[in-house]
Order: sequence, then C-alpha cells, then structure tokens
Amino acid sequence: MFGWHVHEKAVILILVPLGVLIARSPSKRVVRMHAVLSVAGFYSLLPLLFGAQELVPKTCILLMWTLCSLNLLRVDGLSTWQSLAPIERIYIIGHVPLFVLTELAPGIFGQLQFMPLALVSVYAGLGVGYSWVGLASAFL
Repeated sequence: MFGWHVHEKAVILILVPLGVLIARSPSKRVVRMHAVLSVAGFYSLLPLLFGAQELVPKTCILLMWTLCSLNLLRVDGLSTWQSLAPIERIYIIGHVPLFVLTELAPGIFGQLQFMPLALVSVYAGLGVGYSWVGLASAFL
C-alpha cells in the first residue's frame, strides 16, 4: 500500500479476476467490494491522462463506467448502488469533490504541485484497502 502512488495500474490485476468472480457467482458482499474497488481503481488511473485535452474524454469514460457498474450489475434484485452500505456510498460520492479539487482547480495548491496526485493516491488507497479488508473477511 505504501507504493500505491507509483503503481496505480496494478489495480487492473485485481479488477479483472474480481469481475470474473462476480460474473460466475455474485454475492452481495463481493459486488459491494467490487463497486468500491472499481471506482477507486479507475479513478486512480485518471492522473495518468494529465493533458487538458484529455479532461472531457476521461471524465466521460469514468462516468459511463461508474453509472453502468452501479446501476446495471444486480444482485438479489437490487442494483449495486442500492446494495451499498452508507459508508460505501459516501466514499463513492466523495470522488466528486476530489475531482473538482484536483482536476478543475489544481492551481489552489500553489507551490505544492504534487498535492493533487497525492490526494488522489491516498483517497484511492483508502478504497482499495477497504475492499481488501472486505474481501478478506468474506473469504477467510
């Protein structure tokens, strides 16, 4: 977890098998952890596209993925969003102010040019850690 800011792309190694697990046998807990992990994982990849011309495409891709994964994936007749715990919903919604702060107003940090990337890394790391604990408790 301490090298997370360097290896955001490694989250794909977690998301692919977890997606296969959900397709094979969806359970409420695994679907919830997948929601948190996928939003955190995909959001953590945004700083890799750092050009101003890439802002609109990366925002659209993230929104499409998030809305589709939270609304179309169902377990026990409920959408993923409906099955999330309140803390998980708050975490996912928390990406919106983080996006505004780091992507739309990065100049407010002044000399601390690394701060937007650090905020994204720490916030995404919290989601990955939460998902890891949730999945570990589900399978152990």
